[in-house]
Amino acid sequence: MVCPGCGSRVGREVKDCICGARWIGKPGIEPADSVIRLFNPIVAWALLAAAVVFQSVVLGRALYFTTYRWPVEMVRTALYLAQFLVPAAAIAAFFARRGLRAVSRDPNHFGGRRLCLSAGAVAAVLLLGYSAIVIGHVPRALKNRKIRRIAQTESTMYRLAGVIEAYRIQNGSYPRTLLDLQELDPSLGPILDDWDHEVIYSPVQAQMASRGTPTPFKGFDLTSRGADGLLGTGDDLALKYDRLASATGLTSSGSGAARPDPRRER
Repeated sequence: MVCPGCGSRVGREVKDCICGARWIGKPGIEPADSVIRLFNPIVAWALLAAAVVFQSVVLGRALYFTTYRWPVEMVRTALYLAQFLVPAAAIAAFFARRGLRAVSRDPNHFGGRRLCLSAGAVAAVLLLGYSAIVIGHVPRALKNRKIRRIAQTESTMYRLAGVIEAYRIQNGSYPRTLLDLQELDPSLGPILDDWDHEVIYSPVQAQMASRGTPTPFKGFDLTSRGADGLLGTGDDLALKYDRLASATGLTSSGSGAARPDPRRER
C-alpha cells in the first residue's frame, strides 16, 4: 500500500507511516493493472514474419530469374538464407520462451501464451529445416575445399615451373636451389603451397661426362607435402618432368623445355 503523504510503500497492517501520516479509515483497494503486456510474443512474431517475407522474396527471385539448374540453385539459395534465418529463428525462439515464462510467473500482467507457443513452433521448424540443410552440406563443402586447395597448389607449382624455365633460358641450366631464382626476381621468397608448406625443388642431374665432369641439370621435380605436411605420404602432389630427353626433343643445350607431367603421388 502506498502512503499518500510520502509515497513510500507500507504494509496494510501498519497504522501509521514513518513520515507521521496516520490512517483514519480503512485502506483503499489498489487499482488493478488491466494492461496485459505482449512484448515478447510480438517481437517473436515480428522476427518470424520478417524472416518468412525475406525467404519468399529470395526464393522467388532464385526460382524465376536464375539461369542455373533449379535444384542446384535451390541448394545455394537455402545455404545463403540459412546465415540469416537461423539467427532470426533462434532469437524468435528466445523471445517466445521468455514470454511463456513471464505468463507462467505473472498471468495477471503478461499474456500471449498461445502466440508464444505458435511462435516457438514456427521457429523450431525453421531452425531444424535450415540446420539440416547446412549440416548435410558440410561433407560436400569440405570435399570442395580440398579440391580447391589441390588445384591452387598445382597452379602454384606450374607457375614456379615457368619461372624455373625462364631461369634456364637465361642462364643455360636449371638452378641448383630455388634461391638462385632471386637473380630473376630479388623479391622472390619461399614458394608455399595452399597448406603453407614450402614446395620442394629437386633438380635432376644428368649422367657424368666421359672425363668425369658433371653435365648441367636436365630437369627437375616439384613436390608438395600435401595437407599432412609429411613427405612420402598419400596426399603428396608432384610435378615431374620427363627425364628421357629423346622422348621430348630436349637436350642439355637445347632450348625446348620438357613437357610437364603433373601426377599425384599415391
